[in-house]
Amino acid sequence: MIRITIEMVPRGNEAKKYTMGSATITNDGTGTKTRGNYVFRQFSKTGRQLASVDVWDFPRGRMSVWYLLHWALNNAFNKQQTTVVKLKGSVMTAEQLKKMFRDKYTK
Repeated sequence: MIRITIEMVPRGNEAKKYTMGSATITNDGTGTKTRGNYVFRQFSKTGRQLASVDVWDFPRGRMSVWYLLHWALNNAFNKQQTTVVKLKGSVMTAEQLKKMFRDKYTK
């Protein structure tokens, strides 16, 4: 798990710093050696969960942790997947693919 903490340090005074929010990025265990799937959770300063989104097909090893954070934030704020999946000639986002499988196999 990766933990991200956002702190305010008023005028650079460490004694007065406080946490403004936090987030975690957790590997969901469904990826491969070269591609990872993660769950990004965003929390308020009080610890209340604000968002939870999936990050699918992240090219681990080729891109840094900063890109993983970028993908996670993009998904959380834009509600869109960064990855596009090609399946049987169709092009869809990973979120659309996930929904398609969820709809098909959970009824």
